[in-house]
Amino acid sequence: MTTLHSCAQEFLKTWPFMEALLSIGEVHFTGSYALDTMTWPDIDLELEPVSKERKAPEVLGSLAAILFMDRRVSKVDFRNFTHHSRPGMTRGFCLSIQVLDEDLRLFDQGLFWKVDLWILENSAPSRLFMEKLLTQMTTHEKELILNYKRTWTKMYGRPPQMASYFLYQAVVFEGLKEEQEILASLRERGVKV
Repeated sequence: MTTLHSCAQEFLKTWPFMEALLSIGEVHFTGSYALDTMTWPDIDLELEPVSKERKAPEVLGSLAAILFMDRRVSKVDFRNFTHHSRPGMTRGFCLSIQVLDEDLRLFDQGLFWKVDLWILENSAPSRLFMEKLLTQMTTHEKELILNYKRTWTKMYGRPPQMASYFLYQAVVFEGLKEEQEILASLRERGVKV
């Protein structure tokens, strides 16, 4: 059976932009792609540049130039989270890319992937968070998380912003299992569910 995750793997293997990333530095996948909890076409990755002399804005600028030449890329947004980071997240920069995967046959038409490329000031907390999730999340917790994410994707077209991040924390790290507790925890953190 074709899954969104397997489609993402195929897309990443054939997208020439990945070659450009790997030539610059080390790539670390995060979020639902790394955790195999995808319910909508969103891939998060972090780039750790090899050269410490090249600053993040310079790296992102050269990558954006490559993206603008790719006919499948329909949108590129630049976000600066160095002054105002997202709650509980490391400061850094992000390129949010919308790219058409013309070969995807999971749906009747081609599908746009949303790819968020991060260059963080300090990637250690993000990697530690992912490592803890990968080692601590049980099969039952993963299925519980997927059920919430699938419901939100059906309702809203995608999980609400930051919902997945805080859902992982609530279920895996805080041990919440009851719907009322989980939703209350997310709402306390500003997630609109």
